[in-house]
Amino acid sequence: MAAEPRHHAEVRERARVYLLVCDRQLASPAEPRSTEEQLYAATLAYNRGALEDAERFLREATGADPKHDFATFMLAIVRTARGDFADALAALKRAVALNEENRLRALREPDLAPLRQTDAFKAAFGALRTRTSTR
Repeated sequence: MAAEPRHHAEVRERARVYLLVCDRQLASPAEPRSTEEQLYAATLAYNRGALEDAERFLREATGADPKHDFATFMLAIVRTARGDFADALAALKRAVALNEENRLRALREPDLAPLRQTDAFKAAFGALRTRTSTR
C-alpha cells in the first residue's frame, strides 16, 4: 500500500482540530488548560477575529510546550494577520526549526500570503516554490 501524501495528513489534522472546535463550542466555555485546549481556543479566537486572544492562547501553549511546532506555526499565522511580520517570521523560523515540514506548509498556507510577500521572508526562505499537483 502506498504511503499517504503529506497534505492528506495536514487536512486530517485540520479536520480533527475543527471537530474539536465544534465539540467545544457545544460545551460550556472554560479557560483552556491543556495545549490542545489552548490550540482549540486560539483557533476559535482567530476565526472570529479576536487576534489578541488567539495570540495569548498560542503563547500559553508554546510556553507550556516550547517544542510544539503546530502551535508555533499558528502563532506565525496570527502575527501575520496582526501585521506583525517581524515576530511572525521569527515564529515561522522556529516552527520550521522544530519540524522541517513546516517549510512547505508555510509556502501553501493562504493566511501567510502577506508574510510571503516581504523581503524578510524571501531572504529567510529563498526562492522555494510549492510543488504543483500532477493529478
